[in-house]
Amino acid sequence: MTFPSRGCRPCKQRRVKVRLKKTTDLSTATKNSANTSSGTATADMVLFKAQKIFTQPSLDASLEDQALTYYTRCYVEGPQDVLEIMDGHTKVVPTSQCYSDPSSVLSLAISAVAHATFARAQRSQFSLAKGYQSYSKALCKTNLALKDPNESKLDDVLLAAMLLSFYENSVVGTTPEPSKRGIGKIASRSFAHHDGAMAMLNLRRQQPRRQENSVELDKLVRRQLVRSLLLRSMPVPPWLRDGAKYGEIGSSLELDRCMVETARLKHRFNTALVESFMPGMAFSKEHFRKCRSLLTEGQALEASLASWADRMSSESCYSTLSVKGEDHFGVGSKLFRGTVHIYPTAGHAGMWNRYRALRLISNDIIARLCTPLIHDAHPTAASIQLDATLQLQSLADDLSLSIPYMLGLVEVGAKQDTTVLKKVPSSLKIAVKASTASFLAWPLAMATMVVGLPNQHRLYLKDRLLDVSDIADDGVLEKIAAGFAPT
Repeated sequence: MTFPSRGCRPCKQRRVKVRLKKTTDLSTATKNSANTSSGTATADMVLFKAQKIFTQPSLDASLEDQALTYYTRCYVEGPQDVLEIMDGHTKVVPTSQCYSDPSSVLSLAISAVAHATFARAQRSQFSLAKGYQSYSKALCKTNLALKDPNESKLDDVLLAAMLLSFYENSVVGTTPEPSKRGIGKIASRSFAHHDGAMAMLNLRRQQPRRQENSVELDKLVRRQLVRSLLLRSMPVPPWLRDGAKYGEIGSSLELDRCMVETARLKHRFNTALVESFMPGMAFSKEHFRKCRSLLTEGQALEASLASWADRMSSESCYSTLSVKGEDHFGVGSKLFRGTVHIYPTAGHAGMWNRYRALRLISNDIIARLCTPLIHDAHPTAASIQLDATLQLQSLADDLSLSIPYMLGLVEVGAKQDTTVLKKVPSSLKIAVKASTASFLAWPLAMATMVVGLPNQHRLYLKDRLLDVSDIADDGVLEKIAAGFAPT
């Protein structure tokens, strides 16, 4: 009687003789030869040692089926009645294509991200290895497509690039110590895919005739790319700035324009003045001139954002209710205070929190610009700085009070109720889907960049960012949260 090889499937295919360690699910040879797309293993790639939570798939449900089912339910099937402004490219991911055309570039990308998220959630080395195989094949096919002037403009190739970006986020490992690197380095591999998608988008917009589905995909991808640029403190390229050319209309277009202007202001501040704010640096007349110029731009942006909020209809606004039966709030609690913001839908909450993230950035820049202008005897700098500081406090309050609702931590009763009940779910992954929790990812990541954020908010938002990273299977968010310490 012969016994099957104990090596994992990749080693069997490569005909590598291995010994299987009891504490891991993958052969030692496979892990030793783990490669990234650049050809070398990285310390950031996650390995789940001695955590065999996931067991071998049953006979009636393959690992591929389980991963695709998990990804579809958690990421593709979003919350009901989502506002159009909150739509993203994941809503058009055709997971069924993985069965009808499993070797296509899009199917391989879907398989890669499905296995990566499933592996992180279940601590499955089997799924991690399968995801890496699909990722490698998808990456090769994407690179080949980019060399072809026609294939580089296909919807499937653009969508595959965006999915591979999230694959990179999911396979980023964790370390016990806070990361000393900025988000640009932590998420460099993910951002590289965004840059590739941006180049594809530039080619696609030059096509004379476009199908409706392609135009819609461009709009959804552009939204993610603009948020990516803001995270990196980069300006939006001229050809990408006008959201109207990509289908944005109404209040979505107005907020989009504010987002583009915030990216421009943030980039100008970081490149022109941030070094001047180091302790002991002397300010020249040119620095004072730049500060006054940027302050004017920041105040104009702040006025535009406030005006956008004032024009929101009452149906889109939120209410503030007291939490019944809870007396522990703040650090160590899922609730920030004894009140929470309640919204018509999770989409409304996501929209308001993205708006708050923009205002947190603009007010933080305004407050920092006023510091040197006060020394320059600017007549109103002190009062402007005080207003910006108070606005930061208020915006941080609103962001913090919105999180319990978005994470399913409160139970809302009838409309006439003035209180809500606290919920204690056994797991946040059960209480809320990743597609809903992801609405918090970008606002919380942006909040980490706000220098003037009060420490009580900083500690609370750090813990909630860790919660979101767990729900969304996102290693990049986890590393950002690890470095999000009090100032």
